Amino acid sequence: MNLQTLLTAVEAYTQERLSQYIEELHELCSIDSYSYHKSGLDEIVLFLAARMRGLGMHAKIFERESWGNDLLGTLPGKGGGNVLLLGHMDTVYPVGIAASRPVQVEEDIIYGPGVSDMKGCILSAIYAIESLLAMNYHAFGEIRFLCVSDEEINTRHSQDVMQIACEDALVRVIPGISLLLMDGQLMQVLNQRKGAMQLLKWLIRYCNFRI
Repeated sequence: MNLQTLLTAVEAYTQERLSQYIEELHELCSIDSYSYHKSGLDEIVLFLAARMRGLGMHAKIFERESWGNDLLGTLPGKGGGNVLLLGHMDTVYPVGIAASRPVQVEEDIIYGPGVSDMKGCILSAIYAIESLLAMNYHAFGEIRFLCVSDEEINTRHSQDVMQIACEDALVRVIPGISLLLMDGQLMQVLNQRKGAMQLLKWLIRYCNFRI
């Protein structure tokens, strides 16, 4: 399977499941996940951990006493090159906003707290992994997906799990944002829509993936 064939198949797979994606996004965004709201963040972690495990990923929850828990999912492959996906579950919205501003879909636009930054992006990464597995694509060393709960605040408690997740990761990607880190060098894709396709090509070539 060549690169273009794989990309086309992944796009078709995700498009067919768009309604399911929106339903799950509704569920995620109905949970208040303010950076200081531990119970809501922990609920998000349980949702995502179950979703990852359903794909055959190992999902480890890093429990925090006062802050929201963090989550690291790993999926071993049969090729070379480890890739780290990094996302955050916390939002800037105080408790109560999820109920007062529920997710709404108007034509091709989705509105709601966290739909873009960044619950929708986290869910998109889940679907991307799911689609690769559906294509029987395992030409990677390991895919790691780290979801932290402290991105929107200055008090960071996730440095420990970040260090663990970054070990031996050739490429680190923030889903939904055109940024990637390769060998410690930050690169930016200027056009996000076109850049997403280019980003996938870079990942495959950089990690010596075989498709």
